[in-house]
Amino acid sequence: RDVRPREGARGGVRALARRIPGRRVFGTKRVWRDRVAVEVSDPTRTLVDVLDEPRLGGGARHVAEMLRAYLGSEHRDDRLLLEYAHRLGNRAVFKRLGFLAEALGTPGEAIVAECARHLSAGYARLDPSGPRRGRLVRRWRLQVNASVPEPR
Repeated sequence: RDVRPREGARGGVRALARRIPGRRVFGTKRVWRDRVAVEVSDPTRTLVDVLDEPRLGGGARHVAEMLRAYLGSEHRDDRLLLEYAHRLGNRAVFKRLGFLAEALGTPGEAIVAECARHLSAGYARLDPSGPRRGRLVRRWRLQVNASVPEPR
């Protein structure tokens, strides 16, 4: 159901609430806070969510840092990351993930190859909430409108 108000703060922490269709609820576990059950995303789902909407992760530069941390962590699961990207159904996620994984130069050839197979025809912006200008990267069909590491 719709959530009102959508934005707020509690304890000095800003929050954004949004409605998610049931088919897009996956990669979560139930956590109890007092007597209220709350669904909390696992690290892989959180990463896919910020690749889908980079502003939720603080913008493309922060998303790149999150990806770097994820790829170097014990939570890394390439198969699950790609499965979640497929389930989300937004091919811009593959464009952003492939570009950033390649740019970071981390061992992720399987991720890069799989992302390259699932690109949509049009161009997406690396950071949709960023400027409407930036260089076009044909390989990823991506408009790079944020400062992130260059592909190696």
